[in-house]
Amino acid sequence: KALDENRDISRAHLLRAVKVFNKKQHENYFHKAVYRYLADIAKTPGRYRVEDRRLLENYCSYLIQSAATRGDDHLGHAKLLCKRLDPDLYAKFFE
Repeated sequence: KALDENRDISRAHLLRAVKVFNKKQHENYFHKAVYRYLADIAKTPGRYRVEDRRLLENYCSYLIQSAATRGDDHLGHAKLLCKRLDPDLYAKFFE
């Protein structure tokens, strides 16, 4: 409900949501949770960790493989986050 209402959610709860919703039946909430988690990290320099890079890398890889079109909204959001958080990873996937 908090994801749908775009309320503030702690980083720990967002990470838990990513893990819980990492199932096909909750795919929409999975995307929302990952986006909110990574967007929160992008707002504060220095918060991007190795674990976050792995999440971003796996998420981008998943989206590239599963996107129906190049204009997929989730892929577009991931591309912007990747560009802001990790230029090297952005170059690997999108250039």
